[in-house]
Amino acid sequence: MLLGTGVLGSPLEYFHAPHAKKWMASLGVEDFPTMLRRLYQRRTSPSGWFGVKAHWPQFAPIARNEALLRFVNIDRYIEIRRRDRIAQAISAVIAQQTQAWISFHTSSDCAPRYDFTAIRTAVEAFENQIGKWHAFFDGQGISPFVVEYEDLISDPQAVVDQIVAEFGIDCVGIPRQKWVPQRQASDLNARWQDRYHKDLTALPA
Repeated sequence: MLLGTGVLGSPLEYFHAPHAKKWMASLGVEDFPTMLRRLYQRRTSPSGWFGVKAHWPQFAPIARNEALLRFVNIDRYIEIRRRDRIAQAISAVIAQQTQAWISFHTSSDCAPRYDFTAIRTAVEAFENQIGKWHAFFDGQGISPFVVEYEDLISDPQAVVDQIVAEFGIDCVGIPRQKWVPQRQASDLNARWQDRYHKDLTALPA
């Protein structure tokens, strides 16, 4: 959706190691900094903004390396939070099992199977990653622009307009979104959530 505005770069997972290797091969370079320089040249919008999407495990090596952190020179952070962490974990487990991470991905033929342990592990992993992000923000004196996932699902265009305005870009002339990824949750997610809560309550004290 940010790509669709034409003013905030093309925020993909450039920091994800397997993706970075593919980018390096595609660009004919052998190191991460050179890859980023090439991408900066190709994917910076006329507004001057270049975007990256990153989960904590992808960003952690950069956060721990002061020289690399200075090199990537991130000016602004957008933090997407989801209030319902259990629902987030269930979505993640289903995506892992089906390999359909985005609505336009073709899922595998394997039907998702309820797995209490996998969901609980995912909840704990998300909590841990959120804690790492907040520790990083606090340590760097960063105040990210916060987007609530539930608000994004409710009115995607309004959230994008807020982001564009937050970045100091005139919203006039910014194209309205003709297409956005669709929410993937179904009644299966709801059934799993009910079952998870029952299983969680049944655990010994």
